[in-house]
Amino acid sequence: MTFKLKLARGCKVLNQTEDGITVIEKGPGILTHPNQGRSISAKGRNTCLLNNDYNYDGEFYEISDKAKLYLTHRLDSPTSGIIITTTRKDLAQEIKSKFKRKEIEKTYHAIVSVPERLKPGLWNDLLEEKRVGGKLRVFPGKGVLSKSICFIERNPTKIHRLALIKLHPKTGRTHQLRVQTSCRKMPIVGDKTYGDFSMNRKIIKTTQVERLCLHASAISFRINQRKILIESNLPVEFEKLLSLP
Repeated sequence: MTFKLKLARGCKVLNQTEDGITVIEKGPGILTHPNQGRSISAKGRNTCLLNNDYNYDGEFYEISDKAKLYLTHRLDSPTSGIIITTTRKDLAQEIKSKFKRKEIEKTYHAIVSVPERLKPGLWNDLLEEKRVGGKLRVFPGKGVLSKSICFIERNPTKIHRLALIKLHPKTGRTHQLRVQTSCRKMPIVGDKTYGDFSMNRKIIKTTQVERLCLHASAISFRINQRKILIESNLPVEFEKLLSLP
């Protein structure tokens, strides 16, 4: 089943398959779904993935009287990239189970500011969630084990020392990649919570790029005896930053 979706600005459909999978590329600053318990104005709908009613219990958007679009996972609002949805409830549950069993490989790309040397390789950190001023924050030092693998894709630029890295999270903790990069003194550019705020202001002034430079660039998994690989190109803002000398 294929159909046209009322997507938010900056979002687009990457692929629709015959078995009901719809792959959406989410733009930065867009909510995967509306925040529960808050009324949504017409303007507020434009900040959500789809301009449709959302069912929190069933975790689906109501596309029409007969069609539903189920979410299988989420991305933080500032993060752009791939989201897997499906029109089939049974398939949504199967993909969700694969996420829980860590049978889905996720790849992210990020631009980081590197005041010191890059630290690629396997990252193991204990991360703890806390409420600070009513907002969820994550801190290193204790808590649950969080694992990621980091690769260097492009070495730092001379201006602002901006490097492109590829990240494979092996666990799915809240804000995991943002905190793991920050605690290694290589924060993600544009991070308004865990980033280098002074550096962010300089980059905005130099390039006019004002976003979290974290992008969910690939997802792969097996389903019904076939391998599915979904890829998303780097955002244009990334290329702008990486073109600095």
